[in-house]
Amino acid sequence: MKNERLFEILLYLIEKKDTTATELAEKFNVSVRTIYRDIDSLTLANIPIYTTSGNQGGIHLMENYTLKKTHFTPEEREDILLALKTIQSIPSSSSDSALKKINTLFQLPQQAESWLEVNFSRWGTNNIFDNELFQTIKENILQKNQIKIEYANSNGELSTRTIEPIKLIFRFKNWYLYAYCHKRNDYRLFKLNRIVSIYPTKTQCGHTQEYVPYSFNTTASSEPQITFIAIFPIKVAHYVYDIFSPNNIEILSSKELKVSTKINDTEWFRSFLLFFGSNIKIIEPQDLADAIRQIHLEAAHV
Repeated sequence: MKNERLFEILLYLIEKKDTTATELAEKFNVSVRTIYRDIDSLTLANIPIYTTSGNQGGIHLMENYTLKKTHFTPEEREDILLALKTIQSIPSSSSDSALKKINTLFQLPQQAESWLEVNFSRWGTNNIFDNELFQTIKENILQKNQIKIEYANSNGELSTRTIEPIKLIFRFKNWYLYAYCHKRNDYRLFKLNRIVSIYPTKTQCGHTQEYVPYSFNTTASSEPQITFIAIFPIKVAHYVYDIFSPNNIEILSSKELKVSTKINDTEWFRSFLLFFGSNIKIIEPQDLADAIRQIHLEAAHV
């Protein structure tokens, strides 16, 4: 715990250069005496920190001080590079400079930082719209401005929404925007791939003080949950593994596999099941099997 605090104090000083023991004590929720002991520990570790007294006194870090690679373990260096490379793949990210500086600092061999490539862009596109969309959302989240979007919901219906953007979320291969929706008078998730167009406004958000933290679990609990059991032929296994966890999939034979899980019965889930056509046999629940069968029958009579 102390070592973590020492490192955080050092990072804080690198950013601020000058601070006070009182300010650090409040930030790290410890006593002023503890802060002075921490400063002594950092000084003993050859970190060029000095203190001054008087009205303008405080704790200072010498100019031009930079972290040395010896402050990090090899595992920590890899974690930092992984984080930066992931951020670098986000549209409109400006992490290139930071990644180059970290690589120079760590002096890692070429293969050490090139073992992973992360790319969030969609297949078969030049990604221009995605970049502009992501950048516009990011800017308006930081500026706390409302935006208007044209959005296609899961039923294929287009609607114009005025929303107050709060947070970008990446979950299971997809980007989502968590925002307060004026049309619904509630907090909603918007899938970025379904945002058809976006229009920034200069109107400040009005619900930032009433922000309700988002949770996938709490949102999911608002939908009916079912025990789902179904049999699939092996030839569609790649689609099954796209959605269901391997822990919920049982290989029955060289021709079949079985899925057993608890899942929320949503319109999206039913649409996903329809995609399989005759390549699915729903065991439970029976009412879901009946509903999917009825949709297929109605489609056959169009």
